[in-house]
Amino acid sequence: MKNTIKNFLFLTITVLLTIPVYGQLDINFEGEELKTAPNIFDYSKRFLPSIEVKLWGSVKNPGIYKIQDGINLLELLSYSGGLTETADLEDIRIVRFKNDTLGVKEDEIIVIDYDDLFSEDFIKSAEMKKTILKNGDVIVAPVASYWYESIAPVTTILSLLTSLGTLIYLILRNN
Repeated sequence: MKNTIKNFLFLTITVLLTIPVYGQLDINFEGEELKTAPNIFDYSKRFLPSIEVKLWGSVKNPGIYKIQDGINLLELLSYSGGLTETADLEDIRIVRFKNDTLGVKEDEIIVIDYDDLFSEDFIKSAEMKKTILKNGDVIVAPVASYWYESIAPVTTILSLLTSLGTLIYLILRNN
């Protein structure tokens, strides 16, 4: 009887310790090679000047985009399929590096609120001109941070300890 309880206890502890780790692994069960290279999209038009920009973060199709010169941020986001549900809409950034040929005198980070892109006042303002992309721009749409995401590891550990404590209590109470 005691061996059965020990085996059950060992199995339960093993399973409880494995579940949180299993959810954090990136496993490909189909045996296919995981894709690590960035996506490259070409929306440029023949015989027209084009630029190359990088789009990362919470967008449906992140990657490197070759686009027609003069395209703005909103057009690029539509090429990419739009933002994901986890995107921080108030903190989209265009990172523009110093480039003497393009007239960019110093590194610049332009922070844009997504909703502003649809505001008539914003469209008519000088700020809208900053959303016209330049060669080498890096656009980042960060993931919105939610308070419950920061406590997820703590709740996982607390639930494990509670389950383990309850199991030990029940085993000791029956002896």
